[in-house]
Amino acid sequence: MSPNAPRPAAILPVKPDVFMVLLVLLDGERHGYGIMQDAAERSGGEVRLQPGALYRMLKRLLEEGLVEETTCRQGERRRYYRITALGKHVAAAEARRMARLVDASRAHDLLDDAKYV
Repeated sequence: MSPNAPRPAAILPVKPDVFMVLLVLLDGERHGYGIMQDAAERSGGEVRLQPGALYRMLKRLLEEGLVEETTCRQGERRRYYRITALGKHVAAAEARRMARLVDASRAHDLLDDAKYV
């Protein structure tokens, strides 16, 4: 991570769709359509990224240094994206932040399906 890069905590919280894109890219580089498919699959269909919104998000993530574009593969017009070191740190910080929220929810039995159906 660059010494001039922002601290991951300064970027938190990230929106659920951004977190999902970072999670998808942790498994390796993907093109936009692959990101949309993986996000929908991993979330059980809860995260459905629309192409226009995804590419606006990717542009923002590129500007923030959380993802980077990889070189085009020979004969392909698709752009591929991968997570950066800063993006990994932000994803980890966001996961820890959410884990603390889940722990607090457990302390109040909010995850007990029988109580809040």
